[in-house]
Amino acid sequence: MLLNGLTVEAMGKLSLFDLGQLPGQAPPPGQVSNFIDPSNLIAEAAVTLSISWFSVIVATGLRIYSKVSADKPFTADDCKYTLTNEDLGLY
Repeated sequence: MLLNGLTVEAMGKLSLFDLGQLPGQAPPPGQVSNFIDPSNLIAEAAVTLSISWFSVIVATGLRIYSKVSADKPFTADDCKYTLTNEDLGLY
């Protein structure tokens, strides 16, 4: 394993429990490792999940409304669909 001088110096300062702060390899040319404030996609994931969850709730509501307004009984397929969509909301 080839280590550069900065890695060897950093390893001397860190305990074994803090090895997650060391890079696996050198970053590409022109980039710097950022362990203090790394980028993440939490906001984008939250927006995507919120839109998806809202769409599922609306689709389920429309399906239930159409069954109730047409005076048709709920079949096993309708119950399975409704329960499956309700399970998605538990996450």
